Amino acid sequence: MKETKYAQVLRLRNRLYGCLRSRGRLVSFGEVDSFGYFLGQQGPISMNGRWVAFGMRSGSRSGTDFEFRVVDLSRRAVVRAPLPVIQALAPLPDEDTGFTAVSVTPRGTAAWIIKSYGPSPNYEVWTADTALGSTSFRSRLVAQGSDIDPLHLRTTETRVGWLRAGQQQSAPRR
Repeated sequence: MKETKYAQVLRLRNRLYGCLRSRGRLVSFGEVDSFGYFLGQQGPISMNGRWVAFGMRSGSRSGTDFEFRVVDLSRRAVVRAPLPVIQALAPLPDEDTGFTAVSVTPRGTAAWIIKSYGPSPNYEVWTADTALGSTSFRSRLVAQGSDIDPLHLRTTETRVGWLRAGQQQSAPRR
């Protein structure tokens, strides 16, 4: 599916896994939630060193939830799993709704763009306020609007950048 010189992400038997090339042990990213629904990767995957970042989407007849995860492959664990980003009240009619861009830095901090549920496209840029070694993080909305480029996202340890109406925008991570 995706690979770098340090790690790879692959799909086996409808589950998503990652592994560091130096260790060769698989880390499962897919799971079944407490309601018995499969929670699966949705949208782009970003890899940087030992870190993998991706969006998750779970659905049922009552709605769809999205959440963002960052996995540390060297610790073989999801170290940052925030509360759901979006909780839709009805099943999504638009399969394009969800994560459109994802970025993770060499220290595991991340940012993402998500297309939110609604009659017209609305994009939201999120960043994570993280601390290395933490097991969770607080996500923060930094921008939203229909004029945000859904595929343009850049991130560093201190800033997140995106395009709005063709103009470069940025915000501090914290």
